[in-house]
Amino acid sequence: MKKIAICLTFVMLCLTGCGTTDQMDANQSESQQANAKSGSDQAVLNEYNNLIFGKDADGKAIASFIKNNADVVSEEASSQMVLQFEEFQKNKLPLFEDKFNTGSVQKELMELYMQGGDINDPVGVSRPEVAALVEEAKNSGYKLIQADGACFPVIDYTFYKNFGENITPEVSEYISILELNSNQPPLHNASLAISWDELIERAVRQERFLTDYDNTKTAEKLTPLYQSFTQMIFFGSDNTPLFDTDTGILKDEVKTAFENAVKSNKNSALIKKIKGFLKALKKDDYRYSEDAEQYREDIKF
Repeated sequence: MKKIAICLTFVMLCLTGCGTTDQMDANQSESQQANAKSGSDQAVLNEYNNLIFGKDADGKAIASFIKNNADVVSEEASSQMVLQFEEFQKNKLPLFEDKFNTGSVQKELMELYMQGGDINDPVGVSRPEVAALVEEAKNSGYKLIQADGACFPVIDYTFYKNFGENITPEVSEYISILELNSNQPPLHNASLAISWDELIERAVRQERFLTDYDNTKTAEKLTPLYQSFTQMIFFGSDNTPLFDTDTGILKDEVKTAFENAVKSNKNSALIKKIKGFLKALKKDDYRYSEDAEQYREDIKF
């Protein structure tokens, strides 16, 4: 019996020893993979930095590089490339604005727009030099929009879908918020172009992002957008005021949207401010008053 016990003990020790060895091998393998990934990240990022910070940096070439390498690096490295590309686009945007801001280009594009044509499709543009300009902007991640009687380029955040999904949740949500705002701008010709409910809903989403990713670069970049939305919520726009211009009473659609936001009972500092604003307005039957004005003037955006 003692021999059997010793044999069993020996077998157990062997099994335990093998398990420990296997675990050590697995840990070592994971560590090696992580180191290899880190090394791969750095190699790709070095090449990317040479490209994006080069003297003749080209948006089309940079976008192509990200598309071809986004899936072979970590989420963090891919996200870094995407955010750097956005900064590159912002820096180059004034140059594209100047290219489009000429009388002949504007005439061509506005005529196409007024005829119901697609100003972002170079095929539909008559003059070759203007078509080439539209093509260049498109390949560099911009799109043309029409407002205030002119056509001008803006960053096309839908273009970022070309880079795949290998990015962090933070950057994914950041791009998603900006894509929505780019595809469905809240204002058009100084008039609210979305519903008041949608305006509040988007602002709450932006607020949540700023809370979840506080003290990050993306939060810093998104803050001005959130501030502009909250300004619109409490002050309206030039052509979409909160109060009826004849009676001075809060418009029904605004009041309803404010009440819907409060009823949603979301944990939102913005909604608490809306609730306070409604309370101030209720004192004078939702008519514009000094108390209501003072309340919204005291709001920190």
